[in-house]
Order: sequence, then C-alpha cells, then structure tokens
Amino acid sequence: MNLLGMIFSMCGLMMKLKWCAWAAIYCSFISFANSRTSEDTKQMLSSFM
Repeated sequence: MNLLGMIFSMCGLMMKLKWCAWAAIYCSFISFANSRTSEDTKQMLSSFM
C-alpha cells in the first residue's frame, strides 16, 4: 500500500492529476490504519508523509 501511495503521489505531482493525488491519500490512510501500534512512531509518520 505504501508503494502504491508513493506511485500515485508522484503521478499526481508530476502530471497534476487530481484523482492520482486522492488515490495516494486514500492509500496512505489505509496503510496508516493497518499499521500496528507496536511500530515505531517515527517510521509510521515518515511512511504517511
């Protein structure tokens, strides 16, 4: 999910496609929701960004 979010965000930034940017936000929220509470907070925040 993180890889998909990264690809969609790059497409959204480079090609100015709004649906790619929204898909990237959606993928990042899914990966954030699926993350474990025992994971490192810094790593989780960097993957979300």
